[in-house]
Amino acid sequence: MINNTVIFNHIPKTAGLTLSAIIRKQYSKDREFSTLGWDGGRREAINYFKNISETKRNKFSLITGHSALELFNFVKSPIILIMLRHPVDRVISLYSYVKRKSWHKFYNITNQYSLSECYENNIHHDWKELSNGQSLSLISIINKINFDSNNCDIDNLEELKLFMERFCLVGLVEKFDESLILFRERLNWMNNIYYHKINVSREKPDLNPKIRQIILDYNKTDYELYNYTLQNFEDLVNSLNTNFNKRVESFKSKNEFLMPLMIFKNILNYYVRRISNQLKNKL
Repeated sequence: MINNTVIFNHIPKTAGLTLSAIIRKQYSKDREFSTLGWDGGRREAINYFKNISETKRNKFSLITGHSALELFNFVKSPIILIMLRHPVDRVISLYSYVKRKSWHKFYNITNQYSLSECYENNIHHDWKELSNGQSLSLISIINKINFDSNNCDIDNLEELKLFMERFCLVGLVEKFDESLILFRERLNWMNNIYYHKINVSREKPDLNPKIRQIILDYNKTDYELYNYTLQNFEDLVNSLNTNFNKRVESFKSKNEFLMPLMIFKNILNYYVRRISNQLKNKL
């Protein structure tokens, strides 16, 4: 798999920034392309990549970001990385995140309506991430690409599962460490994969079982996809030798020990950059 182009398709609120930071340590910076950080957004990034020469496209070993999967047909032998999350927890995290981001399109909505009221007032019709956001986003992207000679359209959950089985390595936020070890071993990552969590919502609404059920009712397709993936993931892990679980437990203990040091380093680097920028502005 070393010669394949890895495409990490970041679905919002599925630990994407944390995983991206880990993935990027495995590849040279000059061989990485991201759809994030462009003035014109991901559309500008995707159109740019599609229009550069094949020679330039083929130099990239890693493509990351939202909608990165759209570039499936523009690289050789792509391997897709996807992280999924339990839909109830994902929607709660999404709502909490948007409630803190004044620039977000639905910021005012989250500060006017509770999560349950968003569904009661049909806001999910416009804010589509609230209803089957994971499965629908994947289906939408996959409908834009060709993945076999028959140009088969992915228009239902079963066909989405087929695509994922053929081309994807799928991890789960709830089994993040196990997913990391699996990715590392399947993709022959050589650099360390220790991490601390990035972009985590600190305040989340205290939801009773009734509201959780409401969220689930509006995310039935995502829930089915999640359970299907969870079963496949557990079957895969169980098929591996017992040393896999030992490697996971060893990694967890080491990462737990190192996490405070990584957080301190991250904070220190932030202030170093801040002071450096202030000094540059004064010169």
